[in-house]
Amino acid sequence: MRDATPGRRGTGLALPGNYFWLFDGEVLPDVIKLCGEAFEAVRRRAVPHGQYRFG
Repeated sequence: MRDATPGRRGTGLALPGNYFWLFDGEVLPDVIKLCGEAFEAVRRRAVPHGQYRFG
């Protein structure tokens, strides 16, 4: 299962407004770099699924 990132831990992250596929950084390097870095930041803040508790 995927890890969860509670909303309060996502404050300050530059996330895109839509889902997208990230294949490589060749076509739109600046946008892809921004989006890739944003999702890496989310992963670093994520709580493992088994440890996530509401509230």
